[in-house]
Amino acid sequence: MKALHGKSRPARRLKIFWKRNYAILLTGIFLLVIGWYALHMEPRLRKIREIEFSSPAVTGDVDGLTIAFVADIHLNELQMQELPETVEIINQRKADIILLGGDFVNGNGTGPDAQVLIKYLQKLSAPLGVYAVPGNHDVRRGIEPVKAAFAGSHIKLLQDQNVIIDAGRGRRFNLIGLDYHTNPHRQNDPQRIRQLIEPDMFNLVLTHTPADFKFMNDDVDLVLAGHTHGGQLNIPFLGSVINPAIGRKYNYGLIREERKSMYVTCGLGSAYAPARLAMRPEIVFITLKNQPEK
Repeated sequence: MKALHGKSRPARRLKIFWKRNYAILLTGIFLLVIGWYALHMEPRLRKIREIEFSSPAVTGDVDGLTIAFVADIHLNELQMQELPETVEIINQRKADIILLGGDFVNGNGTGPDAQVLIKYLQKLSAPLGVYAVPGNHDVRRGIEPVKAAFAGSHIKLLQDQNVIIDAGRGRRFNLIGLDYHTNPHRQNDPQRIRQLIEPDMFNLVLTHTPADFKFMNDDVDLVLAGHTHGGQLNIPFLGSVINPAIGRKYNYGLIREERKSMYVTCGLGSAYAPARLAMRPEIVFITLKNQPEK
C-alpha cells in the first residue's frame, strides 16, 4: 500500500500543477499567436475603404468628384515591397485627384529616405493631379530632403498653401494643404487656415494631423487627415495602445461637427512598433455626392 501511495502522490501533484497553470499556458500561447499575427500578418493585410461623402456643401462643381487618399507610409522594407501594388491599385481606380497625407519617412532616421520613396510615388497619376502635405515624422527627419524629393517630381507638396483646382466645364474647388509646424503657436493659429479659404467654393483641406480640425470654421467643407494610425494596436476592451494626445474622438473614420466634416485614415505604415492589431492598413477612395438641404 505504501508503494501505491508513493506512486499516486507525484501524479496528484502533476494534476494540481496543470490545474493551476493551464490557463497561464493557454494565455501565453494566445499572446504569442496574436503577437506573431500583429507583426507578420496584419501589416500586410491592406484593405480598400470606399466612402460616399454626402453633404449640401457638395455643389455641382464637385458633385461626383472622386478622391484617392493615403497617409502615413513610414517607408521601410515592408512598404518598399507593398508600395508598387499600392500605386497600381490607386492608378487602376482612376480617381480624379490623389492626395497624400504625410509621414512619408520615419522620423527616427531609420529606413529609406524620401528620394527612395519618390521613385514609387512618381508613378501615381490622376487627371486633376497629385498633391501632398508633410507630417511630423517628415519634419523630424528633416523637411528639406523631403521637399527636394517632391520638387523633382510631378507631385505638388503644399505647405500652408491653397490651389484652385479646375475640374473642367467651369467647375472649380479650393484645395488647401496644411504644413506641420513644430512651433505650437504657429501650428495652432487659426489664421493660417482662414486666410486660405475661398468662401464661394467647396473647400477641401488636406492635413496630416486631425488636431487642426478644431481650428477650422464652417467654411471648411471636408478635411482629410492621418497621423493616428487608428491607434495601430487595438486590444479588445482596452482600446488603442498608440493614441496621440488629440484623443480617441479623432482617432479614425468620418467625423461630422455641425457643418464641417473630417475623415481620418488609419494609414498604410506603422510607427514605434512594426505591428498592427485590429486596424488594417488602408487605401481610401472617396466620392463626393450632393445631399439637398432638409
